Amino acid sequence: MSLESLLLLIVILLLAILIILLLSKKREPQSDMMRRLEEQLDLLRREQRELRDAYQPMREGVEKLSHLFLNTTRRGLHAESLLEDQLRSLLPRDAYRLKPRLENGRIPDAALIIGKRMVCIDAKAPRMTDGWLRMIRKHIDDVREKYVRQPDTANIAFLYLSTHDQYLMLIENEKGYDLVQEAAREGVILTSPLLLPLHVELVRQHAQLREAEAFAERMSREKEYLLSLLEKTVKRILQGLERTRQLENTLRDARDTLDEAKRRVEGIAGYDEE
Repeated sequence: MSLESLLLLIVILLLAILIILLLSKKREPQSDMMRRLEEQLDLLRREQRELRDAYQPMREGVEKLSHLFLNTTRRGLHAESLLEDQLRSLLPRDAYRLKPRLENGRIPDAALIIGKRMVCIDAKAPRMTDGWLRMIRKHIDDVREKYVRQPDTANIAFLYLSTHDQYLMLIENEKGYDLVQEAAREGVILTSPLLLPLHVELVRQHAQLREAEAFAERMSREKEYLLSLLEKTVKRILQGLERTRQLENTLRDARDTLDEAKRRVEGIAGYDEE
């Protein structure tokens, strides 16, 4: 029952009481009855004003909230604002970007900086009304097409729902749960204000692990190169030693030949003297 209906009912009840009083007290002077009636009406007016004044802030708040969630543009801005506030509280400023322009011309609401690539985040505040699963499916398709496996993006992107209740409604619905799983296989991860910190940390840990693996791979290649270089160096040294040994043998043979020639020359010279 609305406040206006409640106030109307109170007015009717008070009027009924006044009529009963008038009928039961016919002998009272007319002026007294009119005075009592005026007093009751004044009291009723004051109570009505007090109720209206007390209800007005609540009414304005409800109207603003309703307008916010019924207006698609404002709901979208609200979701983007929530996302920006969370990223500011979670990450240093150089770890993310707001509304970066990608090489394909698309502009996500935000993106995590992971090395030379970005993990894009698109914020949405879908209305959980008839057809909401089709609406979320469309959002998933848009995110996959625009932000997954692009020249400067990662193999995943996030679809950020503005409230965790929306995420719960989704996974508690059998078709919604299947939709979340299917989206993940396509590279689109659905997240929420409650899940975003965990998802961000997982992405950063995965990036650090990939960097460690890449470093280990580089070190492995460097090790293989150094071993290959050492093997070639040792081989060349052995080849040099072998050539040196051969040269020594050649020099020794040459020296022996020279000595033999010298002896023959000396023998011939002695023969001539005789």
